[in-house]
Amino acid sequence: MGQIAEARGALADSTRAVSESDVVTSGGAMPEALDLFVDEPLVSVIMPVYNGATFLREAIESALGQDYAALEIIAVDDGSTDSTPQILRDYGDKVRYIRQENRGAAAARNAGIRVARGRYLAFLDADDVWSRQKLRRQIAYLRAHPDVRLVSSRWHEWRQGDAHPRIDENGGGPERIVTAESGWIYSLLLLDCIVHTTTVVIDRELVDQIGLFDETLLRGQDYDYWLRASRVTPIHKLDAALSAYRLHSNNSIGRPMDLNFPSLVLERTLVKWGRTGPDGRTTPLWRLRKRLAREWLTFGSMHLRAGHRGRAASAFIRCIAAWPLTARAWLRLVACAFRTADRRQNQANL
Repeated sequence: MGQIAEARGALADSTRAVSESDVVTSGGAMPEALDLFVDEPLVSVIMPVYNGATFLREAIESALGQDYAALEIIAVDDGSTDSTPQILRDYGDKVRYIRQENRGAAAARNAGIRVARGRYLAFLDADDVWSRQKLRRQIAYLRAHPDVRLVSSRWHEWRQGDAHPRIDENGGGPERIVTAESGWIYSLLLLDCIVHTTTVVIDRELVDQIGLFDETLLRGQDYDYWLRASRVTPIHKLDAALSAYRLHSNNSIGRPMDLNFPSLVLERTLVKWGRTGPDGRTTPLWRLRKRLAREWLTFGSMHLRAGHRGRAASAFIRCIAAWPLTARAWLRLVACAFRTADRRQNQANL
């Protein structure tokens, strides 16, 4: 997109400061020698963070510990109120620090993209960690397969209280891919988000082509981005778990939202591009209806647990409309009705 290309060009000669109207920066200067690497093109690691002090150092150290030298780390603080700013400042020139008002993960990633100087971009959330070989292996794969402009990998789910997951290391053999989840994967993405953000390395030219993350999506902006990418490039998944995705009580994914963003993204995508991918494969309608039902069941269940019976009931009705055989939706819809009736009875008895 034009706005990205202009920002990239303006930053090519030096690491200029970002406009004070939207960010405050520190530690921005990167060694000029990085631009001269022939065998290791520069990679920009973009890390959005909001009140992420608990795990932030571990995430940064996993990026600094890469066995790939040509990288810059851009941490975008999305208006944190904890000790995140001080932690980022402690790293000095090792981390390029950007601060903005709280505008969400999409806006934070976009702020990092606008100032990134790398030939490739990678995304690392502030509570996740990488294998030390991650960037080297994925950059090598992209360079060996120029038709592929986005590569992901398997990942571990790291639950609270579990030991540190074993992240795959490679002794130097040929890189294998998950064949069933690699290639023109648009039709697969319609059924599940099989690309995880913290595993992705993406060619900057692809970013320039498809644009920035959609900042109107408070969730699902990454899913939307991979769908857009899958329309214009094959996407390959390495058959190695090179990232650990940390599951903990503060994960935003566990909190109910006013809108069902995954369903919104999917429905909007179908309106724009339909069920057929660039490779000619068409996703069966019945499978899409089951996928939509699953999203509405999940959305309704989260609101039911939070005590939002009206919103939960509406979601279960949407689920049943998409796939009437969803037994759990019927049961939970009945539960909503009984809980509402009990509450009215209790109020009448007061």
